[in-house]
Amino acid sequence: MWNSILKEYGLENNDWLANLYEIREKWIPVYHRGTFFAGITTTGHSEGANAFFKEFLSPKTNLRELVIRYDQALTKVTETEIAEDYVSEHKNRLINENNLSLKHATTIYTCNIFEKFRERLVDSLRFRSEELEADGVFKIYSVKDKEGPAHFTVKLKPDTNEAYFTCKHFEFMGLPCKHVLRIFNRLEIEEITSHFILKRWLKGANLFRTIDGTTTWDKYGCADALRLTHLWRISTQV
Repeated sequence: MWNSILKEYGLENNDWLANLYEIREKWIPVYHRGTFFAGITTTGHSEGANAFFKEFLSPKTNLRELVIRYDQALTKVTETEIAEDYVSEHKNRLINENNLSLKHATTIYTCNIFEKFRERLVDSLRFRSEELEADGVFKIYSVKDKEGPAHFTVKLKPDTNEAYFTCKHFEFMGLPCKHVLRIFNRLEIEEITSHFILKRWLKGANLFRTIDGTTTWDKYGCADALRLTHLWRISTQV
C-alpha cells in the first residue's frame, strides 16, 4: 500500500518519506495497540488540551496571567470531576434488569466508562463466535463480523476467565472489547471479571491517593493534607 502510494504520486525517491517509513513503529497507531493510552492518541491528546486551555489562555497572555489562569483551569477540572463523581455515585442508569453484565457494570463504573462499556456490549451482537481448539491452559475462539471480513482470535482461561485477544483493545483502552464480550455472552459469563477491571475507571477512583508508593483510600477527604506533606518533604530535599 505504501509503495503503491509513492508510485502513484511519483515520490519513490523522496528522502523524507523514506525516513518516515523507516520509523513507522513510532507513529503508526497499530504498533502501539499493546500499550495502555486510555484510548487517546497523541494527536487527540494534543487537540483536547488545546481546546480546553483555549478558554483560559491566548497568545497575549503574559507570565503573571498564565499562573492565575492555569490555576483557574485546574480548579475547573477538579470541580468537573467532583460533579461527575457525584452523578456516578448517586444517579441510577436505565438498563434492562435482565442484562446482568450491564447491571454489574452500573455498580462499578463511572457514568462515562459505563456508556463506553454499553456501546461495546451492544456492538458485540454483530459478531458470531466459534470454538477452535484447547491447548490445556487456554480455549481458543474465533470471532467474526456477521456483515464483514473482520476476524479476531480470543484466548480464554476457563478457570479464571482471563482472556487475551488479537485486537489489543484492552491493552490500549483498558476496557474489555466487543470480541471478548461476545465470548462471555456465549459462555454465559454475566459479570465483568477482575482481569478486565482497572481501578482508574471505578466509582470513587479519585478517592485513591498514592504517596511514596503507598495507596490509601481517602474516604474522609484528607488528600490535600497528604499531598501538601508530600510536596513539603520533596521541596525540602530540593
